[in-house]
Amino acid sequence: MITTKRGQLFSLPFIYIFGIIVAALILAFGFSSILKLTKTVDEASSSKSVEGLREKVDFYYTLEPGSKKQFKLDSAIRLPSKIEQACFVKPKSPLTSQLPDSALAPLIQNSNYNLYFLPFTSFKNTRFLVKNLEPKTNPLCIKTQGFLSFTLETKATSEKVYVEINNNN
Repeated sequence: MITTKRGQLFSLPFIYIFGIIVAALILAFGFSSILKLTKTVDEASSSKSVEGLREKVDFYYTLEPGSKKQFKLDSAIRLPSKIEQACFVKPKSPLTSQLPDSALAPLIQNSNYNLYFLPFTSFKNTRFLVKNLEPKTNPLCIKTQGFLSFTLETKATSEKVYVEINNNN
């Protein structure tokens, strides 16, 4: 027969409590790590989407003026679901259409960025610069549902060559 001392019997509940606390800490740490990883993946996805747009603009910039293509579902740029709109602007130029968010006005006037993702709280970085890209209207805001559909057209004036973006609608 195995005999236990009286002190050993009282220490057993403390071991169980300690085990439960350690398990809870491991679960809490794991859950927070998964949330951080998901947020990082979405941020990387938005940056990758902007890079894809830059590649398309660079390609069309080298083509003859009048070159045009619609990017629809099959060739559209994929975006994280947190992004509701993509707004393209001509920095430091007068507005020709309505702003979807009043917080966008001071940003447009005081920066050189020409692409903004709305809502601004969706990610840490929601504004980007895509060289040689100009919207048809200022601003041009396109609603997104996991992807961005648009039309790119190479334009030329006597001063410059640029790629114009327009909504597919």
